[in-house]
Amino acid sequence: MVRLKDRYLLVNIIYSDVPPGQAKGPVPDLLLYNQPTSSELRPQLLLKAIRSEVAALFGDCGAGAVDRSLQGERENAIAQHSDSYLHRTSIL
Repeated sequence: MVRLKDRYLLVNIIYSDVPPGQAKGPVPDLLLYNQPTSSELRPQLLLKAIRSEVAALFGDCGAGAVDRSLQGERENAIAQHSDSYLHRTSIL
């Protein structure tokens, strides 16, 4: 009998309210230690970055498992969801 396990990947996308170099006052600790996400983020870049990091962290086996689930209809669904969800907001 084969047992299948679900694995989840948490992605933290950080957006800054203030353009770089124009901060007035102290910068939150979260932004000091994490580089904010570029406003040029697109769904294809996000998927490429996720695949790259999974390969670096979990090797070929992890990359293959994730790559399989990020293809075809899922990729289009993620891209459509990302287009409607990605806008400049603050999570702080």
